[in-house]
Amino acid sequence: ESWQECAKIVTKYDKEMCEAFRDEIDTLLAGLFSAVVTAFTIESYQWLHDDSGDASVQLLAQIASLLNDNRTVPVPSTSVVPDKSATRINAYWFLSLTLSLSAALIGIL
Repeated sequence: ESWQECAKIVTKYDKEMCEAFRDEIDTLLAGLFSAVVTAFTIESYQWLHDDSGDASVQLLAQIASLLNDNRTVPVPSTSVVPDKSATRINAYWFLSLTLSLSAALIGIL
């Protein structure tokens, strides 16, 4: 009888400990997923901006032409419109990051 009571107490303790570990692992995996998604988001976010090297080359060419000819050259306006697919992909990455961080936060609380 006393061994059965001891077994019940130990079993209850083990179940509670396993549930706590499972909750912690879920939060840890959500955080790990968020870290991976953040890396992909950083890389894909660059698709939305123009290459600063191209702008630098254009400005240097304009400065060189101004120094050689001493006349003003109109600056070509370069408005960069990202592809719709790049915008859509980045929206999905940011949505995924927001949802995974929310899941990790809810798991912590």
